[in-house]
Amino acid sequence: MNAPAAAPVMCSEAEFLSLLQDLGTGDNAIRNQAEKNFEALKANNNMDGQLPFYLLSSVTSGTVPAHIRILAAVLLRRVLMKNVSVYHAIPNTNAQGAFRMAMLKAVDTDEDVKIRGRVIELIGELYARQMEVDEWPELLTYVVESLLSVDFTRKETGLGLLGMLPQEALMIVFSGE
Repeated sequence: MNAPAAAPVMCSEAEFLSLLQDLGTGDNAIRNQAEKNFEALKANNNMDGQLPFYLLSSVTSGTVPAHIRILAAVLLRRVLMKNVSVYHAIPNTNAQGAFRMAMLKAVDTDEDVKIRGRVIELIGELYARQMEVDEWPELLTYVVESLLSVDFTRKETGLGLLGMLPQEALMIVFSGE
């Protein structure tokens, strides 16, 4: 199998999924080229703010194999945590809100424990490292509702998120604000 050609600076979701599959391959030549292509995408202002959406879409897709979804979750976490400006480069506050809601939906609906765990970590770190305490009120509401849920999985998710929240957010959760 030949190494893939260099990826364009912008790409379609199908091309991006192919890139993720190449990143997860055991063939060193293909993986090395895919790593260079992924770095090129990141160097282009993270595809003009679309890289986090592409990665999250890959994490939440029911048609993508689990090992690629986990890889996408790890890459998303690295992209968002390595450079604080990546989240804030998402084009506008509506898009940022859509991104946050998509993460909550993913953690609420995904049946794969490993994927859910990765998304919980991502949500917790994003909130703790890059947001003001009151910047994501839906998260705090979600945590409280999850803790009060009779559904074991949802309660477990709420506990996982609770453990990731900074102290200031815990004060809000437990004060009932």
